[in-house]
Amino acid sequence: MSSRKRPAAPAGFPGFLEPAKPNLLKVAPYDEKWIHEVKFDGYRIQAGIHASEVTLWTRNGYDYTIAS
Repeated sequence: MSSRKRPAAPAGFPGFLEPAKPNLLKVAPYDEKWIHEVKFDGYRIQAGIHASEVTLWTRNGYDYTIAS
């Protein structure tokens, strides 16, 4: 019996992953354990690359990919 481990099988492409919802606060927490960002006007986009194909999703999971 060999002591060598077999490589893990590749996982399938997950597609859209629902992002964590941000909390609206009047003052950002101040502590070295916290990381935060200011949300300016604009879009939050999630990008996925699978088999050389890029897909863009909005935070609600809508396909925002622009066909070329």
